[in-house]
Formats: sequence, structure tokens, C-alpha cells
Amino acid sequence: MTLKNKLGGVESRSTVLIVSDDAFWLRYGDALSAWYNVYCVKNLNVCLPDDNIDAVVCDVTALDSQASEKLCLEVKSSGRFSNVPLILINENVSSDIRTACLRGGADAYVD
Repeated sequence: MTLKNKLGGVESRSTVLIVSDDAFWLRYGDALSAWYNVYCVKNLNVCLPDDNIDAVVCDVTALDSQASEKLCLEVKSSGRFSNVPLILINENVSSDIRTACLRGGADAYVD
């Protein structure tokens, strides 16, 4: 879906990077592709496209608080993603993990 801007030109779609090894979130990425350019990867060690990434959504369900905080720090300190919103999702409700992620630089945390 592309939107027209106020001047009548066509705006490009935003690009979302989903990082998860969970099949649910990968299917969710397919659903989002109706509105966004979506890339789904199992980890950030893969070769990513040269597209500008507008948001990173990362599943931290399998991580403990220390690993979650480390992930956030690595993403936010990287040159490529330092200014990109980092949204973390977690199926487990744990205030320790939430606190660690926000301390590590996550912009949002959804449980």
C-alpha cells in the first residue's frame, strides 16, 4: 500500500525488520507486508538489504534479562540501527526483562 502525500506524489512504504525465530512472528510479518516492506530474519548476523530500516521489532522471549539488555545495547550502538526505533516483544511478563531492555535502549517493550 502506498500513500499519496499532500503534494500528490507517492510516498514510499516504510521498512520494518522483524527479528525472531518464532513462526508466529514470521507469519505476522507476512501480514504486515500489505502495508510495509517487511524483512524477517532469525538473527541480526545475516546479510541485510541496503534498504533504510524504519523500525526493528525483535522477539526476546527466549532471552533472559542480561541477554536482552546486551541485544539492545548492541543494536543501539551499531551505526546502522542507532537512530531506528527498537521495539521488543516478549510472551513472558517479567519486569526484570522489561527493565533490562529499556535500560539497554529499547524504545518500546510489548508483553
